[in-house]
Amino acid sequence: KRYLGSILRQDVGWFDTSNPQELSTRFGEAMLAIEEGVSFKAVMMLEAVYTLVFSYALGFYYGWDICLVVFAVSPIAGLSGAIAIFIALTAGQKMSDAYAAAGAIASEALSSIRTVAAFGLERVAAERYERKLKKAEKIGIALVWQAGFAMSWMIAAICIMMVSGLLYGGLDVSSEQQASAFEYAVDMTWGQIFDSMGMFETMKA
Repeated sequence: KRYLGSILRQDVGWFDTSNPQELSTRFGEAMLAIEEGVSFKAVMMLEAVYTLVFSYALGFYYGWDICLVVFAVSPIAGLSGAIAIFIALTAGQKMSDAYAAAGAIASEALSSIRTVAAFGLERVAAERYERKLKKAEKIGIALVWQAGFAMSWMIAAICIMMVSGLLYGGLDVSSEQQASAFEYAVDMTWGQIFDSMGMFETMKA
């Protein structure tokens, strides 16, 4: 309601620079974006924030040194996520402009359908509409590739964080074992391991 009211309050010069035929398409896209923003995506964002906060809190409580190592490489994931968001926003704006231009052609043809039919311009209007849709299709394909590349970097950064924590934790446990007077059973051969597995299978039977 406010969006429509703000459009109606614009000066006449604003409609000279903005195509009135595009307003219906842009209005529908804006309403869809608002609906998605206040629906399950808001819940997902809160869930992600709470998961991040409590995960780091538990990590610092139980193993602050390992958590610091993971936290040191976490900006890589944050940077890749910011790049993915930037790509999605810029490409989304371009797609919105392309779809708005296609919607303007469709609205113009439908509002003057008698004139279009009288002069036999149906094919011309369809070709103009298809050209605009082709532009939006190219932008959408480029968006998929760019977003996939950014998401792959973000997943790789998460894997780097996991590897860093596991590597540091393993080295920490190894150094603790070497410094401890307790005799750990780490010098077992593969034959002893398989023998112990066979013993467990016999006990289960």
